[in-house]
Amino acid sequence: MATGTTPTMTVLHLEGGNVLGAATTGSRKVTVADLTGSAQHLAVRLPDPTDIVKVPADLLTATEVPRDDDVLSRPWDYRLGSGTPALTYVGAPIDLKAAAAPNTLPAAVGSKVVSIWQTADDVEVVEGVVDATLGPTGNTPPGATHRLVACLTGPLAFEPSP
Repeated sequence: MATGTTPTMTVLHLEGGNVLGAATTGSRKVTVADLTGSAQHLAVRLPDPTDIVKVPADLLTATEVPRDDDVLSRPWDYRLGSGTPALTYVGAPIDLKAAAAPNTLPAAVGSKVVSIWQTADDVEVVEGVVDATLGPTGNTPPGATHRLVACLTGPLAFEPSP
């Protein structure tokens, strides 16, 4: 790295900016395919280590940003935006079953929300909006056991296996 050059990292994020992963790659520019490999998904481990959501690569974007050790250690707590700084702390992910108000998202009614449901061997992406109870709309797909939830504002949320 040349003197005076700001170290960078690559973040993998959803369309709304929710960061799911971060990696330092030196001077190499990397793509989603470089970071997901032949699996063509990013395996996102929920707090229960047995709950993994395989986020399809086509839902992800790789963006190079200035390196931030906090983002590298807890990427879920950040959202990518268009301002400066590019990354904003939005808080730890919300457990939709353990929250003070179960199934409640910190978002305005009508905000777009995406649920990425994991079944035994596949994922199903369900788009919806935040409803009047501040929960994500959409039905649980058959065989789905847990999910990752992203809305255009606030932190990520997740629903662990029962």
